[in-house]
Amino acid sequence: MLNSIALILCALSMGGLLMKYGVVDQLLIALQKLVNTPFKLVLATIVSGVAVNMMIGEEYLSEILPGTAFKSAYEEQQLSQNMLTRSLVAGGADINPLVPWSVSGIFIAGTLSLHDYGYVAFTLYPLLNPLVTLLLA
Repeated sequence: MLNSIALILCALSMGGLLMKYGVVDQLLIALQKLVNTPFKLVLATIVSGVAVNMMIGEEYLSEILPGTAFKSAYEEQQLSQNMLTRSLVAGGADINPLVPWSVSGIFIAGTLSLHDYGYVAFTLYPLLNPLVTLLLA
């Protein structure tokens, strides 16, 4: 478990640095200006969750950062907080096991003794949920 815990601590530290120096905030603010329809808002939320997952590899930050950045946009467009939560899960929690340097990806690959992407063919839910979320938008 030491490998997983060390990875979590490093990822959270890197995420804290990116947040403190405003790197992630500036990226999300630039994205926030482009959204003017519910579909674009949900798409931007999912894409930013995936991007944070790819940059940091931490599930929690991939939900917290886009969630705080896009919460006001969901309120302005009168979308339900349930849709915000669903979008964050589709781009953050569901995609995280597909990122090979994330804690979930390392755990799954190590437990199943597979290469990094050896299990992707069996992950229908993480691959289909963002598409279903976009259809609901």
